[in-house]
Amino acid sequence: MTDEIKNKIPAWDKLYRTYTPTVLGTIMYNAHRKVLKRVVNDTLNAPKTVSILDIGCGKCSTLRSFREWGYVNSIGIDLALSGLEICECNGLMLGKDVFKMDATNTIWDDENFDIVFSEGILEHYLDFMPFVIEMARLSKKYIVIVQPNHFSLYGRLIQIGWRILRKDSGGVEELTYPLTAFYEAFDKQGFNHLLTVFTLLRENCVIVFERRTA
Repeated sequence: MTDEIKNKIPAWDKLYRTYTPTVLGTIMYNAHRKVLKRVVNDTLNAPKTVSILDIGCGKCSTLRSFREWGYVNSIGIDLALSGLEICECNGLMLGKDVFKMDATNTIWDDENFDIVFSEGILEHYLDFMPFVIEMARLSKKYIVIVQPNHFSLYGRLIQIGWRILRKDSGGVEELTYPLTAFYEAFDKQGFNHLLTVFTLLRENCVIVFERRTA
C-alpha cells in the first residue's frame, strides 16, 4: 500500500459517514448507472454467472445494483470501515459479500474475475497505477471503470459547483485526467480500450477494456 493510499483512508471514512448526495448528484449517479447496466448487459452481453469484483465498493451502491441486475457472483472490497458498515446495514455480509482489503494488494490469484470494476476511484489519486496494475492482474477478460469527464461543459460546471457547495469533502478531491491517461495506463498492462460510453451530457463515462490475446 502506498503512502498516498494509506493517508487517504481517514478521508474516505469521513466521507462515507458524512456525505449526503445532492439532488444533482443523485441524478448524475442514476444516469451513469443506466449506462453501466446497458454496457454490461447488452454490449458485453455478460452472462449472469460472471464473476465481478468491485474495487473500492464504498457504500456498495453499485454492488447492490449488480446484484439487482442478476449478477449474483459479485463482491466488493474497500479499506474504509465506515463504508463497509453501511454495506452491512444494507444486507451485505462482511467476509462474504464485501471485504476490508487493499485494492492494490488483494488475496486472489491472477485472472480470478471475469470483470473487474471500479467507479470513482482512480481520479482521486496522484498515482493511480497501483490500482491499475492490480486490476489488470485480477481480470480474466474485462475491466470496466466509471470516470468523470471534466472536459465537457457540464463536467466543468459540476466541478465549479462542487467547490462552491461542498467546501468540506472530507479531504477527498477529484483530480483532472484526460481519458487518454486511463487508456494508456491499461494498455501498458495488456488491455485494449474496447469502448467509452458517455452519459447524455457527457459529464461521466463508462470505459471498457479487454484483455489482449496473444
